[in-house]
Amino acid sequence: MNFVFIMTDTQTKDMVGAYGLPQADTPNLDRLAAEGIRFERAYTACPLCTPARGAIFSGLHPQINGAWCNNIAPGRHVALMGEIFRHHGYRAAYTGKWHLDGTAYFGDGVPGGGFEGDWWYDGKRYAEDIGPEMFGAYRACKTADELREAGFDEEHIWGHRVADRAVDFLEKAIDYEKRTSYKYSDATFNLARMDALLAELGNPHHAMKIIHVAGTKGKGTTSAIAEACLREAGCRTGLHTQPHLVSVRERMRVDGRPAAEQEFCRLLDGARGYIERLRVECRDEAPTYFETTTALAFLHFRQQGVDWAVIEVALGGRLDATNVVLPQCCVITPIGLEHTDKLGVTVAEYAGERTGIIKKDVPVVLASQHYGEALTVLRERADQHDCPCWEVGREVSVSHMEPLSAPAQQPQASLGWRFSVQTPAGAHEDLFTPLLGAHQVENCATAIGALDLLGSRGEVSVSPEAIRDGIAHCHWPARVELLQRCPALVLDTAHTLESTRALLDAIEIHLPGRAIRMVFGCLADKNIGAMLAVLAPRCVSLVTTQADSPRAADAEDLAREARAAGMSPVRAVPSAPQAVRESLQAAGSGDVVCVMGSFYVAGAVRRAWELGELA
Repeated sequence: MNFVFIMTDTQTKDMVGAYGLPQADTPNLDRLAAEGIRFERAYTACPLCTPARGAIFSGLHPQINGAWCNNIAPGRHVALMGEIFRHHGYRAAYTGKWHLDGTAYFGDGVPGGGFEGDWWYDGKRYAEDIGPEMFGAYRACKTADELREAGFDEEHIWGHRVADRAVDFLEKAIDYEKRTSYKYSDATFNLARMDALLAELGNPHHAMKIIHVAGTKGKGTTSAIAEACLREAGCRTGLHTQPHLVSVRERMRVDGRPAAEQEFCRLLDGARGYIERLRVECRDEAPTYFETTTALAFLHFRQQGVDWAVIEVALGGRLDATNVVLPQCCVITPIGLEHTDKLGVTVAEYAGERTGIIKKDVPVVLASQHYGEALTVLRERADQHDCPCWEVGREVSVSHMEPLSAPAQQPQASLGWRFSVQTPAGAHEDLFTPLLGAHQVENCATAIGALDLLGSRGEVSVSPEAIRDGIAHCHWPARVELLQRCPALVLDTAHTLESTRALLDAIEIHLPGRAIRMVFGCLADKNIGAMLAVLAPRCVSLVTTQADSPRAADAEDLAREARAAGMSPVRAVPSAPQAVRESLQAAGSGDVVCVMGSFYVAGAVRRAWELGELA
């Protein structure tokens, strides 16, 4: 088998690690060669940047001749080189951190492979004289639009990286997650628009049973726990949550796995024509970013034969794009005051928006509510619609809670909770969850209540063993997530007063007696003063950073506000990964470096951690 391998210089170790080879500064191809794979050419990057320098690196390995890529976007160069090789006769494999999740991808049939992806292109030979004009034109362009204006077709613009093209297309949609202001109304959040999109796709949301989850805090984790238990029970499951941390494909998981890149592209292709037509004919009627990703999740679930889908509400409930489903169960997690400019300034108004997901005769499970006024509104709505209703703290109870902790003297000790849950359907004794924080036990109890209520109605059979295993195996990134132990690095998406308190309480319970060094970056419309007031007495230092969003609070502004709140020392580092690196360098082995404030900050840090860039 003769083929070309192309890789950016910064991703040498990724390729090596993917094949289980020793870490090295240049690609170690010995194992592949021993398995009968012959590299006619192997580039540590693309010759587009410095073709004349190829000979300099040819001595690094008998099968390597290429150049280092110094361009600001080496991934696009590698993609184009793949296209060039494809058109001139080679099969080419690619890798590099420009993949959405930072891993290496190889085609089927490669010894030692088994990764997602089919990045092989068939051909016969490579011609050295591709032409400097093509190289120069490509190098001069910085964006996809510039490449189009220069006459490159779509295939050459992105090479095999069709996923980039899909994301590029998707991000042209109206995205209220990134807008600083908008009107919350039936006109803005038009469910008829969502109905029309789903009808165009054949109403995929009708092909599965659904648990619909709304609330202010804990709805994503509760959704993940319920999905994990259903999966352990033998159901084929779908999970739709938002926002994502690293890749939009996280919003459409089947059996716990995000949609593969190729599948995501195919899903979007199925809706592309309809969306493009509406963007041209009537921009206001074109599906938004969230509507599109939600519809694609339903389409993915139907195509993958999902039995049960757990669907998380994004904003409110009544006008949310997910509120086109007729679920088998509605779940409402704890309600707090957030987005008060849109969902109401009182707890009752806010709860009223959440109750919009409650449907006639559909069972309802309520988490323990912090506000009595919210509970009153929720129960009244359930009664008005003749819904069987279980509530954590009433029909569903938690007992025998025991935290597992790792103080500085025992940094490798087990972490999590042991607890028991009782419902009208039965008892679940001596459960364990690796999720940290007392609030996660409440989330587990809420999920168990939903599954037991469904079971009592004959909708699904989830055994106590499946619930036990699902809870024990459920891992949910960036929710009091411990990324490393010494010093401890904790990643969380907390961005409200309630979630900030819960995060600090979780650290004190599970990592007791440790100094907390906080990295904090949030959106400008959050209750920053209240969060800083809670952080001030409990953190020994603060590094403010900046979320990658037009709604982000400026890092320097956050630092000034923190100093005014009495925090010291405080410094601003706009890059979230760099803020974490500096905090880890300043931390002692027994300290805790904690990252919080937004999904954007958490996503940037987790991406850097996955790529080994925090050391």
